[in-house]
Amino acid sequence: MDPLSESSQEQESSDTSLVIPSSSDFGDLPLYDFLRWHISVCEWCNSGENQPPPQFGKQDHRKCPEYFEIVQEYSDYERIYIHDGNP
Repeated sequence: MDPLSESSQEQESSDTSLVIPSSSDFGDLPLYDFLRWHISVCEWCNSGENQPPPQFGKQDHRKCPEYFEIVQEYSDYERIYIHDGNP
């Protein structure tokens, strides 16, 4: 086997093992769990659970504005963890 191909295989395997830290790695509640809780207590989101998704390009009214605010806040929070590590 060619030594050059061995090193490229090692590099490929190390690239796939790269782990990006998330807030859950530091003991914070994952977004999915928090959204499941929100849906269980929010009447608007709970009533939209059994509705089919809207057509492509149409606004999704199955979730309340607070749901989307939570998603945006967690996205910002995760971006900070990825950018700065564990601040």
